[in-house]
Amino acid sequence: MKSRFEIFLDTDIYLDHLCKSKKKEGSLLLKSLTLFNCYSSVINASEIFYGCTNEIQLEKAKHSFYGTGVLGIPYKYSLSIAEVSRTINSAKLNNSLRDAVVTAICKETRLPVFTLNTNRYMELFRIYGVKLISKELIEKNNSSEIIFKKAKIL
Repeated sequence: MKSRFEIFLDTDIYLDHLCKSKKKEGSLLLKSLTLFNCYSSVINASEIFYGCTNEIQLEKAKHSFYGTGVLGIPYKYSLSIAEVSRTINSAKLNNSLRDAVVTAICKETRLPVFTLNTNRYMELFRIYGVKLISKELIEKNNSSEIIFKKAKIL
């Protein structure tokens, strides 16, 4: 990672882009790619590819990841994933192992997360100090610095 303005894109940002591709609405994915160095994970990419039912969809899905760094899951993250999973269980949160993986990756890399489903992660991210970026911040601002300041990342 090399920039001051880097974010992690959750699966729903890619789904939003792929579902709106024929409409004239602005793409949150494309705007994010112009404002930030963007990352996602093999989990998120796998979720997108899993939903593809033909070669055309698969190619569009692959294309949506151009310009995004897809992070793997190194062995050392397994300790963080286990810790987050235990927290989910002990706090009786409605999160999954998948959410634990995303949380651990973002905790380890210190990447803020852009997601359309902020409620999904709200408590888990609060516990682990992972910052969230809302849809409204991306839609209403054209400066990565302003977005980071409003999200209290800077």
